[in-house]
Amino acid sequence: MVRVVCEKAAQMAMACAVSENCNHVGRLGAYVQEIAGGTWSGGGLQQLKARSLGRSFGGRRAGWRPTHSPLGFQPPAAPMIFDMSTAMIAEGKIRALMYQGKPVPEGFIQDAAGNPVTDPKAFYGPPKGTILPLGSPHHGYKGFGLSLMAEILGGIMGGNSTPLTQPYINGLCLIALNPELSRASMSLRT
Repeated sequence: MVRVVCEKAAQMAMACAVSENCNHVGRLGAYVQEIAGGTWSGGGLQQLKARSLGRSFGGRRAGWRPTHSPLGFQPPAAPMIFDMSTAMIAEGKIRALMYQGKPVPEGFIQDAAGNPVTDPKAFYGPPKGTILPLGSPHHGYKGFGLSLMAEILGGIMGGNSTPLTQPYINGLCLIALNPELSRASMSLRT
């Protein structure tokens, strides 16, 4: 998919490719880094599996539960990659804390009833609790909004269904920007 989006951007200055029913990509930043290649800019968003552990900002009951999908970006010719989740904590870290017998920091997770908890076992239930969106408790709408955008770009645009209608699996959106062609097209307009 990286090769395809780069081939298209080489011709058109910018390209976006989406994939449905893909597996978890691991570290999204690796794909973004491969696209950027030192001179381009790359971006990616992934819609994660229906094992949705998220909660709508301010939500306390079942309904649409967004995942905490990763986002990744790298500007052209910059030795930096921005790769993040839209959650307060990764589920793998919750599991590690549980095995270590340590609490999860306050404000990161809720039990299945929507009550704030720090005990990882309360999170795992059953029934399973939720991970709060980035920025919780006061600005969780920011993480929720980013999660929603990843859901739309990484999943729905690729043909994956939304969790409102049926279970879904991962979707992926990769974006490649070729700044040389972008600058050339901008100079043609001036």
